[in-house]
Amino acid sequence: MYAPIRYTPDSVVGSECLPNRGKSTGLSGSKITTHTGENVFIDGSSYSDAARALASHEDPVDMAVAYVGSGAAEQLGGGHKATRILCDLLSGGTNPNEVAKIQALAGVQIRHVDNLHAKVMLAPSYALVGSANFSDNGVGWHDGMPGNLIEAGCRVTDDVQLDHIRTWFKRYWELSEEITADLLSQASINWARRQRGRPRPAGDRFIITPENWRSYTGRDTKLVIWRRRPTAEEIASEGELPDGLAPGTSSPNNPHWKKLDRYHEWGDLLNLGPGVVLLDVRYQPQGKVVCYGARRTLANGHQVRRGSRTIDVMEVISVIDGQRFETAERDQLASWLQPEIQRHYIRWCDELNPDHDEGGVVVDLDRVLKGAFGTAEGAHPSEFQQLFALASRISEPLGWRCVTVRSPGPEVRIGTGSKNLRRKETPALGRVNLRLSIRDGMVRCGSYLSPTKLAAYGTPLRLSGAEGRHWVQWPTESTAVLLARMLDETRDRLNGSDVDPESGPQKSLQRAGSPRSAV
Repeated sequence: MYAPIRYTPDSVVGSECLPNRGKSTGLSGSKITTHTGENVFIDGSSYSDAARALASHEDPVDMAVAYVGSGAAEQLGGGHKATRILCDLLSGGTNPNEVAKIQALAGVQIRHVDNLHAKVMLAPSYALVGSANFSDNGVGWHDGMPGNLIEAGCRVTDDVQLDHIRTWFKRYWELSEEITADLLSQASINWARRQRGRPRPAGDRFIITPENWRSYTGRDTKLVIWRRRPTAEEIASEGELPDGLAPGTSSPNNPHWKKLDRYHEWGDLLNLGPGVVLLDVRYQPQGKVVCYGARRTLANGHQVRRGSRTIDVMEVISVIDGQRFETAERDQLASWLQPEIQRHYIRWCDELNPDHDEGGVVVDLDRVLKGAFGTAEGAHPSEFQQLFALASRISEPLGWRCVTVRSPGPEVRIGTGSKNLRRKETPALGRVNLRLSIRDGMVRCGSYLSPTKLAAYGTPLRLSGAEGRHWVQWPTESTAVLLARMLDETRDRLNGSDVDPESGPQKSLQRAGSPRSAV
């Protein structure tokens, strides 16, 4: 194994780039693994860094890439240099909205070639020939990180080979087709059809974690985040939905009736077209984030006008792409979403609302996911993020609820989900049965199990806290086995099947409640 090599367009190709001289057994990271003449094989973040550097800094640039994805226009450095791009616009794999942005850049031309599958990027003195499309999945848009897929390619500097590449590109540029409004319109239809046909994320629950977040991108899901409550006048207008707005939505006696929710005075922010899924989130004045479920725009219109007022009517849903989205799933979403909203809400309102209104905002879920998990920091989760992801995977399928808190902490807290217990240390959890934190490679766990039972899990700790709670710590690598065992033992104790002589029986474990009604 050898240290990763950071790539820049000015890198010198020489023996210093070849720690092992020839074949390498390394399978991860950004490695230069072979060296033949003037061509160098690159993969991982070296390939991604090279492609970004070429697109942003070289002049002129020629690209032939099958697919162009979201964020590509920004990678071109704002235009103002000679750039020619060939893509397959009609395949369904190229984002037509991004193509329109590229067309608006000064100095950049983009054209369509049927059945193009090549991935070639050409600068004046070298070329990159490889497997990556010009997208976040392929090249990747974050410095020092590869894209979402495993890609590789060659940096070509041999003059003869470069002449072949230039001749090849020139031939297909002359055969290419101008991208017109009609082509973009057809591309939008093909793009939407392909997005609908994508495999849905694994599992039967809508749960986003640092490990699976990429499978939730590219689905045109939105967050509708709001701060104020409806006025009395708005509440009074809730029943004003006229018959015929959407078949099957106006009467609960209709077998096809849909439960509805309404949004007041959102202007064009919710004019999204039919079938778009929105996650309904309230950002409370004290900074807490609560998710009230999922909504979907109606098939044949959803906006009602009352004079100068507008009401957007949405269908309330509890299943998204075949995955249930009920109380436990909402709470899990809110737990990781809260710090993102606290950090970015004002900026989102300023950027996305025409009048910079801070009463509410509609944000693409893709943008939030990439900010939370797709940055260099988010792509390599901290020990605490990994602890939370592991605790959620183990506890939630068993009916527990798992959240994070920032103070004191950060901590992962696991509770019964009941709001009827007398002790309410965290309102969303009812009684907090387990508290987990991580320090110096050790997981600290607070539990109401007796000291005698906890001694079997690791090293006892003397920490102050609630009466009856005791603490133990163990190495992080033991967490999966020990936490699963502790949850089982805690469940037995709560259900009374294992009465602890030191503290007596506890109330039964209650599963998370039923879905909330529409707000």
